[in-house]
Amino acid sequence: MTGIRFYEQFKDEQQGESAGKAVAVYIRKWREGSEEQGRLFDAVVGLGGPPNPPAVLSTVSERHLQKKCRLISETRARQMHPNIFRVLDAR
Repeated sequence: MTGIRFYEQFKDEQQGESAGKAVAVYIRKWREGSEEQGRLFDAVVGLGGPPNPPAVLSTVSERHLQKKCRLISETRARQMHPNIFRVLDAR
């Protein structure tokens, strides 16, 4: 998908255990956040803890992506969190 990057979200900053969720980030849609947050990106994120939770449009901070997420392929994101594609495909 053009203009979207996919990230796997982890439970902690050590990135040892996956949270079982992916984040879809619109890399061209952002605004400045606080100094602590960095840029704020429009994104599709999962709500809740279980793997493949319902997904909604939201924002995600650059710092969160750096600390608790790892870049993954679209294929991997589709496997781990199909619900984010329900939102993406509807747009």
